[in-house]
Amino acid sequence: LWHREWSLAEQMWFYFRQETLPVLVPWLALRAVADGVAAFAAVKGMGPLAQWSEIGVSVLFFFALLYLFPLWIALTLGAIPLEPGALRGRIERLIDRTAARFRNVLLWRTGGARVLNAAVVGVVPATRFCILSDTLLETLPPDETEAVVAHELGHVIGRHLPVYLAFVFLFMGISVAIFAAVPADLAENYLFSLPVLAVLTLVFWPGIFGMVNRVMEDEADLYSAELVGDPEPLIRALSRMAASVGSGRASGSWRHRNVDERVGRVRTLAANPRAAALFHKRVRVLRWSVALAAAAAVILSVHVSLPAVWTRDAGLELARAAAEGDTENPDAWTLYGKVLIRRGMVFEAEKAFLQALEADPGRRDVRDFLRAMPGAKGATLARMAEIFISAGWFDDAHRIAADLRSSGDTASALLVEAELALTPGSRAIPNPYHDPASAERLSREFLAAGRSVKAYAILVRSLACQGRLPDASEALAEARRHFPDDVSLRKLADTLYNRN
Repeated sequence: LWHREWSLAEQMWFYFRQETLPVLVPWLALRAVADGVAAFAAVKGMGPLAQWSEIGVSVLFFFALLYLFPLWIALTLGAIPLEPGALRGRIERLIDRTAARFRNVLLWRTGGARVLNAAVVGVVPATRFCILSDTLLETLPPDETEAVVAHELGHVIGRHLPVYLAFVFLFMGISVAIFAAVPADLAENYLFSLPVLAVLTLVFWPGIFGMVNRVMEDEADLYSAELVGDPEPLIRALSRMAASVGSGRASGSWRHRNVDERVGRVRTLAANPRAAALFHKRVRVLRWSVALAAAAAVILSVHVSLPAVWTRDAGLELARAAAEGDTENPDAWTLYGKVLIRRGMVFEAEKAFLQALEADPGRRDVRDFLRAMPGAKGATLARMAEIFISAGWFDDAHRIAADLRSSGDTASALLVEAELALTPGSRAIPNPYHDPASAERLSREFLAAGRSVKAYAILVRSLACQGRLPDASEALAEARRHFPDDVSLRKLADTLYNRN
């Protein structure tokens, strides 16, 4: 029940801050780390290691979140340490009678919303909190509050929190196994993957997890009766809480039974120690069953995924053999590039696509692949322009130069424009941009800001084309002073000498 003076916006913000934000931010952080590692591995050309690096770092970050998550929950709920007093002393004495360890007992300030709730958050004792809402403390007398805290302690004593964690791994293992068992193209198709994931989520969490969670809640109720020594305080607390929020005793949820069922079960078990001991034993078996199922699901997912990885490796080798066996076949190089992309080998894929473009400069799909490559600026686009110039696709090279300038890569644009201006074309395919004087000007403009062998080569050739051989020789001498071991400059010197 909301505070009657709250506006709709205030109610929505409360719901978002209390229910969504605590889970949304850690999930986004986990996805950001995973995607960041995947992007880094792809850019570094780690290939097959990219996927395993993403998984490994994600798992490590997940366990780090387990440690930090309770701190984040306390922050988003606005929880503060419960003030010293009779109630806190009573709760601390109750905790001391158990093997459970907590960082602190916190008061959840709800700001007027009638949220009657208590919770234990944290798998690691160093960051584990017992949280009680202010409305709960205002509604329940001390003995009933103690019974509710004992219920939450029951989740720790019964090792329910690791079971919840095991369910996460069980769900992940089943999901990975399902999607690894189907063809990759089908698994990556959202029209298939999203409905399958939605059905799996509905069956797994409200169905399987909900059933197990209700048993865990029954055991926590029993632990409360055993710790307090009487089930009646918890029974009165459950009845009072149901009446206070107006949900009714017969109203339950997918995670909790209704009040009448819980009252009947805890009374029956508390009155029969032998039945209670047998129930605890059955829950222990259930816990181990979930843990073993989670381990089996993870092992199964790895077992199913590895053949897919090996198959992709075999496909990579076949694609490489096809491309290298027919170097003039653009289809083979394009297929090889696609396989490399799927393996996260970005740099190698770029080379394959450039080879395909060199074999057939008219391949629009290859051009699109190259433009979509991570970091497909500068060197990649300049190499595309070189291929277009060699093939006589002068307008395409000119458009690439314009794209480079618009993206702020003036240096690469200058080299493309200079080479385009230097290339004469042919009678069949004339070059409308041919202008050796412009090539000289553009190469000098580049060299004014930096040095490169290619810029010097264009300058020397443009001067030679204009008949200014002494100037060309002087520019070549300057280039060889800066790059004395460059083989291409030696060949250019031989050509210029023969021309002289």
